[in-house]
Amino acid sequence: MKLPVLWCIGGMDSSSGAGLARDTITASQLHTLPCTLTTLVSAQSHHALFAVQPTCCELLNDQFNALLADNAPDAIKIGAVANDEQLALIASQLTRLKEHSPALPVIWDPVLKTSAGGVLSGLSARAIADIAPFVTVVTPNINELSELTALAVENGEDAFAAARELLELGFDYVLIKGGHADWQKDATDTLVSLTEHYHYTTARYKEAHVRGTGCTLATALAAFMAEGYQAPDAVCLAKGCVSKALSACYHTRGALVPGICRRPENISDFPQVSIGDERPYKDDSANATAAEYRPRFLPLIHNSATIYPVVDSVHWLRKLLPTGVRLIQLRIKNVSATVEGEVKEAVGLAKQFDCQLFINDHWELAIKHRAFGVHLGQEDLQNADLPAIAEAGLRLGVSTHGFAELCRVIPLAPSYIALGHIFPTRTKKMASLPQGIHRLARYVSLCKNIPTVAIGGISPARLQDVKNTGVTHAAMVTAITESADPVAQTYALQEAWRGTE
Repeated sequence: MKLPVLWCIGGMDSSSGAGLARDTITASQLHTLPCTLTTLVSAQSHHALFAVQPTCCELLNDQFNALLADNAPDAIKIGAVANDEQLALIASQLTRLKEHSPALPVIWDPVLKTSAGGVLSGLSARAIADIAPFVTVVTPNINELSELTALAVENGEDAFAAARELLELGFDYVLIKGGHADWQKDATDTLVSLTEHYHYTTARYKEAHVRGTGCTLATALAAFMAEGYQAPDAVCLAKGCVSKALSACYHTRGALVPGICRRPENISDFPQVSIGDERPYKDDSANATAAEYRPRFLPLIHNSATIYPVVDSVHWLRKLLPTGVRLIQLRIKNVSATVEGEVKEAVGLAKQFDCQLFINDHWELAIKHRAFGVHLGQEDLQNADLPAIAEAGLRLGVSTHGFAELCRVIPLAPSYIALGHIFPTRTKKMASLPQGIHRLARYVSLCKNIPTVAIGGISPARLQDVKNTGVTHAAMVTAITESADPVAQTYALQEAWRGTE
């Protein structure tokens, strides 16, 4: 098996509590091959910094060239950089690397001071601006965010203002680490881009200080991006890793360091995730505010494993409902004066055939005409009146496209969770990448008792592999609508799905 290659650029910490020592430990535990480039050597214990010696730029450049000869990176993690000259050299090498791999993920953990006490680097505003366009995610804590921007950061509003300053320099994402955010009750890290922001919340660790958590988080983030995860999902996984490492941390020579960094396996290992201005949903009505309390959605009535046709017109419902399908979705994307009439007719047809009909997006019409359920995407989830949907007795299905969205939706406990897109698809332009069978199995295992739907590029030849993941239903689109005989194909797909049981 070929391991993803992660280049770790940073300083040597003689105590092994942080820096490249912690990077190599974390990367190895996550089955990623770490290759190191040393920017400085420090003499430090867990409690004090005694000396720092920067690596000369000529030697640092030689390290880059040596690694390029053997192991091109799948991602790069940058830690402590001693001075502007080193940062300029790194920027130059990143220019060279990105000519061949434009999407190469670069994570910068801007370590300016050692957690043992003492200054490791001094970087000018110009040098920071020059490196910004090459960095995918920069991961400052509150103190580092203030130093990088020369802005006071004393509350959440300050933190967002400082993050915007960094985004304007050219960083793709800023991950604001909340460990030093004294105004937060819990520890919330926020991933900010020019278009979106995700919040990842975990309980604060009971011990006051654990060394190396910043290195662990940034390296885990880089390791997951080396595997092809996009930033929001990679952060979600990395936060889960840090939580598991903190739960197993241990004392060494009077200091606490993280334990083994393992991949999160259960939903309890992951952070709570919210997007934009929303708060994470809670299942505890006694202790949750109105904004946090989640409505309760009814379960599916017919929940035996089956195919789930997704069609764009009532015409298709008339064709497919007589085949005995028990679950179907009407996805009308063209907004016109006929939409309400189609929804009304669709609801009547579905009731006639005892089929669970989900209306995509048009939740107000679904309520008005008493559909069985409504299916919402992530953006629609932010705008829809979820309590109204639940109070009307409608079921809720929700689309997800990775770990972050899944962790956002699971606490909502919808009637089903759609997982996709699993394979390349032509039916919809997707911002996410195909998830594949392995990830589908991971997602299904996290959903526990919530029914799941696999969607995206599922052909008859792929049904067995999809069913083997444990997913409840398989959404079928072009496999039916582009078939020479859609009715016969629907019968055949139902039989094929039952045959995989």
